[in-house]
Amino acid sequence: KPITPAKRRGIIQPMQCFMSRPCWLGWLVAMSSCWRSRAQYGAWQSMDTSGGSTPAARYLHAAVFEDRDKTMLVFGGRDTPTSTPALEVWQYYRVNNAWQTKWTDQGGSGTVPPALYMHAAVYVNNLVFFIGGLEEAGFFAQLWSFSVLNNEWADLTDTNTPIMRGHSAVWDPDNTAVLIFGGYHSIEAVVSLTNTISYYQDFSGSYYWISPEQPSSSPSARSRHVAVYDDAHGVMLV
Repeated sequence: KPITPAKRRGIIQPMQCFMSRPCWLGWLVAMSSCWRSRAQYGAWQSMDTSGGSTPAARYLHAAVFEDRDKTMLVFGGRDTPTSTPALEVWQYYRVNNAWQTKWTDQGGSGTVPPALYMHAAVYVNNLVFFIGGLEEAGFFAQLWSFSVLNNEWADLTDTNTPIMRGHSAVWDPDNTAVLIFGGYHSIEAVVSLTNTISYYQDFSGSYYWISPEQPSSSPSARSRHVAVYDDAHGVMLV
């Protein structure tokens, strides 16, 4: 009987993980594990990292694959069993199957985000954008970038940044835009589950929020789903 990962929820999939070998990373109830599925063999493989330093078991986190060092970056979420929001960036190296702490809050004077959960993340040219989410203080607009090169944060939140959580986000390289779908949005203090698309688009080095005309046919409203961008066909899959 083939080996398969245990049933889980709160799972995330880093986009374009490890050169088209998807790696699903799921933490729930004292579970801290990474599995990959190799399509050419039709089998699962557990990436056992129990011998070294690993992130605490968590859920509602976000992860991306960054192609500079060919690693996976994980930020935020809630630790188990205390359900404490996590304020740290972890880095997973496939080459030697090991984790290391990429960034932690040292309590300095620099700009840092709150500990977020139910947020989304995309990787673009050595920057990771973290979009939306919840913090312990409440439900506010959130847009942060993290530099892979120097481990520095920038707060990009402005008056046009939507207030949202539980949405998905992917990078569309053809249109140089972050595509965001679904989740809970707060408009004038009214929170609604949505099935709308919005863009955070790059125009000559400056990003702008865009609310396009919605498609005539859309998926049902949803939250905490998974989306990826299909480069070959230029589409987002939800």
